[in-house]
Amino acid sequence: MRRRPAASLLAGLLVAGLLSVGLLAACGGREEEAPPPDLPPPPPARVVSLYLAVAFGDRHGAPHATLRRWSRPVRIALAGEPIPEDRSYVRAAARRLGRWTGGVPLSVVDDEAAEVELRFVPPEDYPRHVDGVVPLGDGGPLGWFAAEAGADGRLTGCRALLPAGESVPQYQRLNLILEALVGCLGLAGTAPRPFESVFYAGRNWYEVDFAPVDREVIRLHHAPDLAPGMTRAEVGAALRARLEASGPAYSR
Repeated sequence: MRRRPAASLLAGLLVAGLLSVGLLAACGGREEEAPPPDLPPPPPARVVSLYLAVAFGDRHGAPHATLRRWSRPVRIALAGEPIPEDRSYVRAAARRLGRWTGGVPLSVVDDEAAEVELRFVPPEDYPRHVDGVVPLGDGGPLGWFAAEAGADGRLTGCRALLPAGESVPQYQRLNLILEALVGCLGLAGTAPRPFESVFYAGRNWYEVDFAPVDREVIRLHHAPDLAPGMTRAEVGAALRARLEASGPAYSR
């Protein structure tokens, strides 16, 4: 994580202390408020570059040979030891993601049969919940997720482990929630170079929200001309055709 000037660090700590007022509202977290307006999109070529990296990569496993995506409504359940701010933020993020998933609705439920489980536990306990996860003290992840898909590329489930309680600052946990949610949509990879994006591992932890490029990547993932089971070559050809149709002004 990059170093920040003292003034910026103080501002970041102030933001962290006002999560329930500021950061949740930034993601549409207040029930009575409309979500914030979308910012202008980045150039399409930038979106395509990031999309190919995150749709076929996996920050916690091997790359994927085919596109993986949901084709049915997605129910999200919280388990373990989430605090009220975690629940509010997941609901807010799910509502906002639902604006970009092309008719695939997301909802937060109290149901053990939900397709997506976000489990909040101390990081040192991760190996107790998922075999093979390395403990944090031994170089393991601060947050972890894994999505499952059938042979046709259609997602069938996803599990995530997120740090509970005071093991991390709240603003950091909210970032990990965003990582897990987009990972559970089938966008599990990381940005290959610096982006102001939830997909970039070195991003500013204090910016707890989706960037414009994230919105466009999520929309692209659910475009009707892409489908679960498509190979990277097939997806690349479809996206190159889009760029060519956009004209040279958008090919940078």
